[in-house]
Amino acid sequence: MALFGGQLAVSSEFGFAYGYSMHGEGFGNNGVRFQSFVGCGDDHKRFAGGAHLEFKVISNRSDQDRIFSPFSGAYKIELWESGKSFPLIKSGDIVLGIVDNSSSFLLVGREKYDTVCETKIMNDLQLETIILTGTCGEANNLSYLSMDDVTIGSISPPQYARTPSFPSSNVWCGS
Repeated sequence: MALFGGQLAVSSEFGFAYGYSMHGEGFGNNGVRFQSFVGCGDDHKRFAGGAHLEFKVISNRSDQDRIFSPFSGAYKIELWESGKSFPLIKSGDIVLGIVDNSSSFLLVGREKYDTVCETKIMNDLQLETIILTGTCGEANNLSYLSMDDVTIGSISPPQYARTPSFPSSNVWCGS
């Protein structure tokens, strides 16, 4: 499977026609006063360079089914530290998706790569379960949750409150 920098491509080993697809991206705050954060347990890291989440998924089900499995997809979160020429990354696969009649969605995935919280993933039994939630359309919040209590989001003044979501997101849902 190839991701980012082009189309999401799934090899013929899956052997199904694609009936439903979704893709989206979300942006966390960047700058001196507006920043992005990652909460890795008790350790909270700030990123003045901002955050970017991107995902793409496909399924052999039609959009009338609303629960999509088998599902094939991937996600990647890049977090930029000020002055650095490369991002820290969290990424993995998406294996299940649900879209309700109001176009709200829930995607379930497995984290396979983490240079942010530096999680050591030794085998498939240690993969972290993640959940992406949001609403199809433009200018909506997109949230990332993990079973290890990792949170990602934006920091906004004047109280520098942490909001556990990507506040500016665009998600396209449909076949």
